[in-house]
Amino acid sequence: MRHEVLIRAAALLAAAVATGSAAAQGTWPTSTVTLVVPYPAGGTIDRLAREFGDHLAARTGKPVIVENRAGGNGIVGVEHVRRSAPDGHTLLVGGGSTHTVGPATDPEIKYDAIADFTPVAYLGDTPMIITAGPKLDSPGFKQVLAKAKEAPNKVSFGSVGHSTVLAMRLLGKQAGVQLRHVNYKQFGPTLIDLVRGDIDLGMSSLPIVIGNIQQKMVRPIAVTSKERSKLLPDVPAVSETLADYEVLIWFGLFGAANLTERVRSRLHAEVTAYQKASGRVEKWAAEAFNLRARTGPEFAAYLKSDHDKWRALAEEAGLCKVK
Repeated sequence: MRHEVLIRAAALLAAAVATGSAAAQGTWPTSTVTLVVPYPAGGTIDRLAREFGDHLAARTGKPVIVENRAGGNGIVGVEHVRRSAPDGHTLLVGGGSTHTVGPATDPEIKYDAIADFTPVAYLGDTPMIITAGPKLDSPGFKQVLAKAKEAPNKVSFGSVGHSTVLAMRLLGKQAGVQLRHVNYKQFGPTLIDLVRGDIDLGMSSLPIVIGNIQQKMVRPIAVTSKERSKLLPDVPAVSETLADYEVLIWFGLFGAANLTERVRSRLHAEVTAYQKASGRVEKWAAEAFNLRARTGPEFAAYLKSDHDKWRALAEEAGLCKVK
């Protein structure tokens, strides 16, 4: 009898130690997870966040909500996550506008895009696309570059926002050409002027203009990703002419600074599982968005490289925010 009692006591002690160890290590999540999207509801990244949220809720058994905190060009939502506890229960779906191009050009951004956040996982990206209006007589991308070399500042391009301005300036720098920039506040007027020939070229994200391309309102001449778009397989990538050129509109998952490696690794694993689910890559590719996996170190390195690239280019172009 005494022997049985000792065995039971030992078993209870082992269970208590195991439970105490698990409590000490902590489990994640212990409550509702909030995915903050610093943009209005309804866009591609909002829908991606909601689908990933459903995946995460099913895998963890905890509620996951998507909270749209738009305002200040994304600053409102980003600052909310920056001030949150680094426990993985409040996360940011951010991208180039919040962590690379934005911090290089927006004087209202006070946070440190690198030091104030933990890069958790790369979600995916979409290319920009260079389009020509029906009146441009140069048939392809190489011919446009040749024309621009022959006549500096004669070939014009319209753009909305700093990201497209910098993307075209990077192209001009690598190609050794000078393009004339025409700034617009909205995409609609840019498209109108492109169609009627007031400007020669336009640049925008592929999802924004794909419908106009399919309607043959504008002619696509090059995409800014390293590879061709599966939606437009006959349209070359800029990199086929300028090997080092790549511009992506990308999005990733971020936590507050000092997020534990255990939570970061778990979240990264969940993003990977989401990306690899059957049919998911094909579904998003049909919307011109490419799910793309990067390891934790790869994402951190990409973030730093993209941040430094745009800051340097913004300084050269006189678009860098006041320090």
